[in-house]
Amino acid sequence: MRRSRFWLGSFVALAPALVGLFVVACEGDASNGDLAARDGGPRVGLVEDGGADARSELPRDAAPASDVGAGATDARPDVAPPSGTPRTLASGQGHPRGIAIGGGSAYFTVSEDAVLRRVGVDGGAVETLATGLEDAFAVAVDDTHAYVGTYHPQGVVVRVPVSGGPAETLATSQAYATSVAVVGGEAFFTTATAVRSVPVMGGPITTHGEQLSGPNGIAIGAGAIFATLYNGGSIVRSVGGVVSTVVSGQSFPSGIVLAGQGLYYTCTGDGTVRSVLPDGGSAHVVTSGWGYPLAIVTDGSSLYFTTAAGDVVRVGTDGSGLTLLATHEQGPEGIAIDATTVYWVTHPGDEVRALSPR
Repeated sequence: MRRSRFWLGSFVALAPALVGLFVVACEGDASNGDLAARDGGPRVGLVEDGGADARSELPRDAAPASDVGAGATDARPDVAPPSGTPRTLASGQGHPRGIAIGGGSAYFTVSEDAVLRRVGVDGGAVETLATGLEDAFAVAVDDTHAYVGTYHPQGVVVRVPVSGGPAETLATSQAYATSVAVVGGEAFFTTATAVRSVPVMGGPITTHGEQLSGPNGIAIGAGAIFATLYNGGSIVRSVGGVVSTVVSGQSFPSGIVLAGQGLYYTCTGDGTVRSVLPDGGSAHVVTSGWGYPLAIVTDGSSLYFTTAAGDVVRVGTDGSGLTLLATHEQGPEGIAIDATTVYWVTHPGDEVRALSPR
């Protein structure tokens, strides 16, 4: 039986029955790089002290927006309609999940086809880089490799040369490897109950926290590893393998990023994006009224997030400049940015989409 991994599949007010959203993010600019950010910047693959891209991913079994509950597809605050028109970079993909930007390409996982693919940021031919990745899910990228985690009971973390060549396995038997972030020569990832890392060149696996209640998103920076615990309703931090609670009582927290002096995260259960200091304290609402916010990335001053209701949104870290970038998308999930553009994948739309300027 597939693990029941929280999310909005059975309507949060009743009981989460599916998977959560994973976003990996790093402190600083989320536009590109080596991920310190899932995503949600991936980078997906973000870089520890800022980079060019950002990313995040959504779970394989997540229900389409039309299934998340009455009224969910119309849930959004009073905000002006989008002024731009998204473009499609790739279509007909079998359930794309994660996305990362690097070297002028968008790298994305396709769970039904069990592959990692890429397409140019301006469109063009779609190239398959790796096959046989059952339940391919999270993705991060650096200058030389793309890193993939698979949402499977016997999940793996692999790296794939961006110049071509076979995938190399970094970790096996990692139940539901979802978020992936590459920072300082380590590939960090979440499993069903733990946050772990492995050297990008291969080597022993380090556990940074275990027996956790549904880790979803991870963010790395400020001397710590931060994770949202979807089932546990909290944000935790790990320093030297010691886990402590940053804030509790949150409504199904999902994606998370670090920007400036704050942690920012989506709460799927109550439709909010919130902030809290890395050392703890009270959480503050940045924006509210959204239909199940999921993945999130940042460029340091603005937050970008997707919702199960079909929206792609930008808002300042201080709550100003709320902008609806796209709406009525067919299940936007993973999200990434570079210096000019925001990218996302859709399921069940099965597309890779982009909007410039962001």
